[in-house]
Amino acid sequence: GVSVPDIINPAANNNKRIVWREVEPIANDPDQPYNLRLQLAVRAGIGLAAGVKFQFRGTTGLVIYMARAKTDVTKLKSATNEQYLLSAADVIGSIAALRGPRHVCLEERRAEKESVRRRVRLRLI
Repeated sequence: GVSVPDIINPAANNNKRIVWREVEPIANDPDQPYNLRLQLAVRAGIGLAAGVKFQFRGTTGLVIYMARAKTDVTKLKSATNEQYLLSAADVIGSIAALRGPRHVCLEERRAEKESVRRRVRLRLI
């Protein structure tokens, strides 16, 4: 059977192709542990899933795309759609990479504000 890691196998995306997998066979595979989220996705009509790995300035992650069971697979797998989804994963990766520097910047600003507040308070007393 196909396992959940097969859906999101980053090795399959090294050549920058998106590999779509059927969700229902994975959800119903007796060799796989029960996964409520996967069962609910099938019940909601999700029929296909694919994962695209991203790496941007030291931040790595995975974007999981899902499609309805009745989606036109030829359109889904078209070169223009694949390029769009790969580019979207890059954008999502760049946004994820902003989190670390943003938190550092916010902490510096808070510390600076606190330092100014202390100096003003000392001068007023």
